[in-house]
Amino acid sequence: MAILEADRGYDSGWLRQASPIKKIFPLISYRKIKREIVLSKEEIFALDRYRLALDALIQNFPSETICELLDRYAKYAGFYPGSTLFTEDVQHRISYHKKMIRQNYQSSLYLLNKMNSSEFLDILDSCF
Repeated sequence: MAILEADRGYDSGWLRQASPIKKIFPLISYRKIKREIVLSKEEIFALDRYRLALDALIQNFPSETICELLDRYAKYAGFYPGSTLFTEDVQHRISYHKKMIRQNYQSSLYLLNKMNSSEFLDILDSCF
């Protein structure tokens, strides 16, 4: 096993990704971000619109409703148990997509909770 030490220059990303393939493990620390992120009023307005749209989508389309729709449309397309189209691979893909739908829904709930936090809403209020 070889270990390569390097700085955290702008060209270190490709090295960090390519070196494990050659069994070289770099000791490259990640770049530090020292600047504060400043958003324009337009960006803050867009974030607020996004927050409201995400909230509406979560309220109107819970994950189980979307999974039921997936099952319904799969059945309309001929992908149902007993059909010649319904193979083990199709069953696996449908199950995988349902799992992703549920995970994305949970991630969206988490994001919405962060966007509805008092800290985030205070930032929005201070800009308007």
